[in-house]
Amino acid sequence: MSGPALRWANKSVYLITLAAVVVAHQTDHRLLVLVVALPLGYLLVVYQLLAGATTRVALPQAISLFLISPVTKYLTLGFYFSGGDTLFHVHHIERLLTDGSVMAISGEYIGHGLYSYFPGLHLFIGSLSSITGLDAYGALLTGGTLVYGVLVILLLYVFARVALQWSRVALYVALSATLLYPLSYFATYFFPQALAVPLLIFVIYIGFRATASQNSRPLNWTATGLLVMGSAVFTHHLSFILLTPIITILALLPIAVSVFRDREFNRDSLFHPQIFPLVAGWIAAVTYWTVAADSFIINFSLAIRSILEGFLIAESSSEAAGFIAFGTTVPEQTVETAVLNLLSVNSLYLLSMTAVYAIGLAFLLQRYPKYRHSLSVILLAVLAAPIVFKTPFVFPGLSRSRMPFAFFFPLVFGLGLYRLVRSTASRPALRVVPVIVFVLLAATTPLFVWAGDDLYQIHDPPNGPPQGQVEFSESEMESFQELNQFKRSHGIPIQTAWVDALAIERYGGTSVGRATVDNGTLRAENGYLLYRDSWTDHPVVFDFESGKILISEEWLRAESTTNNKMYDSGQHGILWKRDEVVLGSS
Repeated sequence: MSGPALRWANKSVYLITLAAVVVAHQTDHRLLVLVVALPLGYLLVVYQLLAGATTRVALPQAISLFLISPVTKYLTLGFYFSGGDTLFHVHHIERLLTDGSVMAISGEYIGHGLYSYFPGLHLFIGSLSSITGLDAYGALLTGGTLVYGVLVILLLYVFARVALQWSRVALYVALSATLLYPLSYFATYFFPQALAVPLLIFVIYIGFRATASQNSRPLNWTATGLLVMGSAVFTHHLSFILLTPIITILALLPIAVSVFRDREFNRDSLFHPQIFPLVAGWIAAVTYWTVAADSFIINFSLAIRSILEGFLIAESSSEAAGFIAFGTTVPEQTVETAVLNLLSVNSLYLLSMTAVYAIGLAFLLQRYPKYRHSLSVILLAVLAAPIVFKTPFVFPGLSRSRMPFAFFFPLVFGLGLYRLVRSTASRPALRVVPVIVFVLLAATTPLFVWAGDDLYQIHDPPNGPPQGQVEFSESEMESFQELNQFKRSHGIPIQTAWVDALAIERYGGTSVGRATVDNGTLRAENGYLLYRDSWTDHPVVFDFESGKILISEEWLRAESTTNNKMYDSGQHGILWKRDEVVLGSS
């Protein structure tokens, strides 16, 4: 492989990145850009890796390719909210910038006002907004893109280099992280936990560095770990609870090795992190949460109860687990639907990811003596697999529980990618299989239902219910703002769907409740029901106990014309009845 060819490949990756962003911005579409640009770009990176490209050359290229998906999502969508938290966090950041005090972070929904005690994300994004001149929403997505697209990828590289003590494999760990859907997802769905977890993983990395530097100022690393841990304490509360299993494994594994030691493997040969900053931070977080909030025990009990209720509701109510239809029918799930799902983008991504992870696990078992000293992080990487992979086992809070384990998953996933790429240097007849697997992985990562949740056209099944809405157009957001002004002027206590209520709060709206679904009817008990015309395009959630609601255009039009309509913006309408608004039947 000649020098000019390698230089051409290097420059081409950055040109592809730039072209992808420009084309997506100009056309306002990103699907074709992702399908074309990413496989081509990653193939050029692999070409350079096989030619012996250094980390300094290959890693920035991988980061630039990772950035294509979150940047194009920001440029092509009006207001991306995904799970909904973005809506009220943007409002909190705007209040912080306006009032200049964290006490301005408040809200009527449960837990929103608590963020005045955990303002780490809001202070970070507020500072970024002040420096760059971006509005709160733009700064939030930019901050997430920088944290996950640059800092997290670099963190995983140095983490793997210390934990596995093999710099070449560390590069592939970082490369595999750019192909991992949770990291791509949280780059644009950036909320307090999405900032706190990387901070905590950084503290674990600091713990390993402190252990490795016993003869070279370990106290400096300890002090750094405590400082970062302090920042995490004021960023998110539940992140420390979710990190408890990881802290427990890291703390108890050396003890277990001491108890069940053998002549070749003992506690001294196990490379484990300094645990003091993690334990001290966990105690500080629980103490602070107990003092700042009403009570740690009460809040923790409520969280556990909500999870148990989620299990009971899902098991006892078929409606909650599925869909309720107004003016239409719920599509039946057939064998044809199952076959189509197996051939979907999501299945192709999971199959290719599973194949690469399995290769990494097999490679790890073959070279177990080489990695035995890294047993603690390898164990976490193995335990991460059933959480990161999409399995039939689903429980409330899975996406948030998945986040800390997703940072360890690349340690095995990267080994598999290393073995896969190296196998392309074998006999020509065998090269095509790993190339196909790699191209499939690179092409489907940004299209997976999490990372590409805005790409409705590839996720809405032809004979199944559509995907939930994850973004508002600019005109919809303007309509929400106008609606909030109307509501304030007339003092109307409206009720609506869950995400619509959050959108109104994004503009400072208060007294917005949730309509309910009961006995085949949609109800607003206070007499004011806000509806949105685009409810007919996606499933709607009102109260979480009732599951997802499918609404036909004909049904919504008929109900809105036969009831008293006191407001109509062309996209939103408010129906009024003195006692209670009750719409239709399922």
